[in-house]
Amino acid sequence: MMKAAKLPASLLTPLEKALKTVRSDATFTILSTVTRNVAQNPRDEKFRRLRLTNAKISAAITTVEGAMATLTLLGWVQDGEEFLVLPDSVQMTMNHVRSVEAAKEAFEKEAKEAMKRRVHAASNKSTNPETVRLREQLEADRRERASQGPVTQGSRAVTLNQGSNIMTAGELGIN
Repeated sequence: MMKAAKLPASLLTPLEKALKTVRSDATFTILSTVTRNVAQNPRDEKFRRLRLTNAKISAAITTVEGAMATLTLLGWVQDGEEFLVLPDSVQMTMNHVRSVEAAKEAFEKEAKEAMKRRVHAASNKSTNPETVRLREQLEADRRERASQGPVTQGSRAVTLNQGSNIMTAGELGIN
């Protein structure tokens, strides 16, 4: 998949602005499927008509903020209370599909980062007093070791009392 460039809000198209307001993975899945089907099969009438009373469509489109606005910007019009129809004069392109996919990826990335932040915040909040005490002790030990300076010292020559314990071949009688 192509990575979407991050543009300032003032440079976003109306479609991209509407897609930013959608906050549901299921909605992005439906929008992606619908735009892709229409772009790949522009003359097929079954892809140019959405039944709003369908349970999945209703849950993902009619009840989610920004979903109807997005479909309207894509050219869909309401036909009575039950249907959304894409007129024959409106052509869906792969650019539309890429916009929806990029918004979906951005939403998923944002959701992952939010989850990471929640997990990190939860792991930092230790309510166990023993864990808190151990962490404080570890930090105190770290500070104490840092204040003592380096652990290693330079080497010093030490004189041996009896001299060396090394014998030569001559001393052993081997020549």
